[in-house]
Amino acid sequence: MGKKTLPPVQAEYEKCRVVGDVVIGPSGSPYIDIICKSCPPDQAVVRRVAYSKDFIRSGGRQCKSCANTGKTTTHGMSRTVEYRGWINAKGRAKHDPAYIAKGRTFDEKNLGKFEQFYEVMGDRPEGEPTVERIDNDQGYVMITRPDGTVEPNIKWAGHKEQANNKSTNIPVEIDNVTYTLTQAAEKFGVSPAALHYHYVRKRRTIDESVRRIRTGERDRPAPRDRPAPAGNAQKIKVGEDDLTLAAACDRVGVSYRKTDYFMKKGLTFDAAVERVKHPPETIVELAARHGLTVASIMGNLKRGKTREQAVAYLVQKRDKQQGTII
Repeated sequence: MGKKTLPPVQAEYEKCRVVGDVVIGPSGSPYIDIICKSCPPDQAVVRRVAYSKDFIRSGGRQCKSCANTGKTTTHGMSRTVEYRGWINAKGRAKHDPAYIAKGRTFDEKNLGKFEQFYEVMGDRPEGEPTVERIDNDQGYVMITRPDGTVEPNIKWAGHKEQANNKSTNIPVEIDNVTYTLTQAAEKFGVSPAALHYHYVRKRRTIDESVRRIRTGERDRPAPRDRPAPAGNAQKIKVGEDDLTLAAACDRVGVSYRKTDYFMKKGLTFDAAVERVKHPPETIVELAARHGLTVASIMGNLKRGKTREQAVAYLVQKRDKQQGTII
């Protein structure tokens, strides 16, 4: 089945002018060279496009820049701070779980289009980059007053004002005026963190909290009576004298800490002193004295042998390997 015949090419269409004759491509499709009518004469560029029914039906082709200008531009403010504020407000109302749970909606009827939002809000003032809800219990909406007037529940505000309007703020009443904790700290010239510590955590009055912050008064723990160490309470008889463990250790010239350690293991004072003065031979010293390795002795100890049994076994095994035992 052959291709349907297209009408002859015209010299001019609604959107473009044709330059030259029809060119047949490798696949047999017709192409024509055109110039966009919307482009300034000094910027017009010849482009080759397919000649088809769609070309004829749409009245020709424009260049991409001219086609997109008329197609997408509505208000020309998509790159402004006002537009970003509108987008951010809609996003919070539609996607933030906290806003959704509390029913803080966005008024699509009166603010759904940016032009409507901009007519209500106007240009953003310097230093007020965020969209603030005047009544924190309602969303980004237009409110109808009892007298029938409609007023917006939104305004431009700075970050500090936005933070002071959060529902999680701690209210502080001063002279029958309610402030947030941060505002109260600014009013008295103190640190918000310090005021939070005294007023919230310690449950003090606002006056007492401010006084303590300004004077630097701190909460000091009451001194505790610590019991004396068990070793010092025990009396040790050294010669004719009854001494504390520390004094007895000083008398015989041994370490109090080591002696106390062995006594807690169940040794008497004399046995503990003897152990401190003449400690048992270490594994390293034992291995060096018999010409053995520490690892071999430790391996036999882990198998349940005593030091003497491990050394005797290893020495006999070594001598047998060297041929000294017949």
